[in-house]
Amino acid sequence: MTFTDKSAEKLHLVSLEEARNFLEINQQYAVLRASGVMLFILAVAMPPLLTGISPVLSLIFSIIFIIAGIILYILSVRKLRPYDYLSKEAIDIAHDVSGMVKEYQTAYNTKHMIETLLGTVLCILSVIPILISDGDFSIALMLIIIASGAGILVKTGKISSGFQKLLEESHYSRSIKADYPKKSITAGYYWITVTQIYLAWSFISGHWESTWMIWPLAGMLFAMIAMLKKHSHK
Repeated sequence: MTFTDKSAEKLHLVSLEEARNFLEINQQYAVLRASGVMLFILAVAMPPLLTGISPVLSLIFSIIFIIAGIILYILSVRKLRPYDYLSKEAIDIAHDVSGMVKEYQTAYNTKHMIETLLGTVLCILSVIPILISDGDFSIALMLIIIASGAGILVKTGKISSGFQKLLEESHYSRSIKADYPKKSITAGYYWITVTQIYLAWSFISGHWESTWMIWPLAGMLFAMIAMLKKHSHK
């Protein structure tokens, strides 16, 4: 890669072709990451959904979903790895590249706003099934709704962040890049952590009938964080 000196600072030069390739790869990355998050949450939905039919079958499906989620997570990381510098280094893009990215960003803004709202609403409304009924199916349905909402939020958030990386906006401004190791936790890590806490709490306490409460709380907290992050960087 070539570098150019601007204000005594080394800037990574990003070409038009490189920017286009990144945006295409970032779309695929967003889908993979969102699908992985959904699989982690759906893995937890298997016990209440299938235990009544077959405890062994519910465990098998949970393990399959977790393994599939891990695979998708690894694939997403590998896919975006060649573009890690966009999150860590100051970059330089030509005016025509910047114009192209802004045009794509503007075209996506409305969809991003709708999907952010939809994902947030789903996470908040996920409590409705357990308010109507206290059965295992209601718990499973709640988790499925949370998985859908979280998946939408992760996907649209990652796509939107792709434009921000190229334009050095929001979390990818040069001042934040200088403090890169201290960046906030990602959505993927958030849901993996919630899953670990849920499983540890459930196995240690043995109160599976009540530990599911972590999921609507985690879903609403995730939705609130997503909305706060969106508005705090406008």
